[in-house]
Amino acid sequence: MVSGVYRIEVSDKNNTSSYCGTAFIAEYKHKCYLITAKHLFLTYSLADSVNIKINEGSKQNSYKMQVYFDGTPESSDIAVLPIFTHVERQNIACDLDTPLTEVKMGDPILYLGFPSTLTTYENVSFNTVDRSGNISPLVKRGYFSGYDYRSTKNSIAIFDTQNTSGFSGSPVFVYSSTLNKKGIFAVLTAGVNANIKVSEGHNLKTVTDMFYMTGLSYGSLIGYATLIIDNLIK
Repeated sequence: MVSGVYRIEVSDKNNTSSYCGTAFIAEYKHKCYLITAKHLFLTYSLADSVNIKINEGSKQNSYKMQVYFDGTPESSDIAVLPIFTHVERQNIACDLDTPLTEVKMGDPILYLGFPSTLTTYENVSFNTVDRSGNISPLVKRGYFSGYDYRSTKNSIAIFDTQNTSGFSGSPVFVYSSTLNKKGIFAVLTAGVNANIKVSEGHNLKTVTDMFYMTGLSYGSLIGYATLIIDNLIK
């Protein structure tokens, strides 16, 4: 399951800033795609060419790829990038032809990614690089809590797990107690921020806590990735 999950870096159109996240390779109808979070491509439009850096083993390689996403108000936070070269079976993280859809609240989840903001006690960037220089994702777990019903299509799942920057785009696997099997369920997209009250003199001001202290995270259902492929990628 660890194979096929990568740390990625995306520069904006003007090359003035970059965004780090997680991506994974999925197979669908005998073709392979790189799947990640759409918000890493805020300055791009549908089918734009993007330069993306991918950590593969001990190297960071650069690729030019096309990015596809749904831009409607009800859209998910998923981006899909077609892969036109051969991908070895061991480098494919999951199969999208048979995603899990029958999931109950309380079913356990597991996701893999590359947090970009964690530090060690020595205050250096935290990663999982082995002695050969190969970087591997961190594994986290939690539970499926329910849906955010502000999305009328139930496109947003809520998970009981703490998120941090860099996990955006991580594949979320779930063990379905209904079907008695595990499989791909969603793409992790964001932590749920908390609104807290801060005193300013005699007034209270509501601010958003950017440290994701709610302990909850959002994910876009993986079925939206297949909709993007079927409807937008020719």
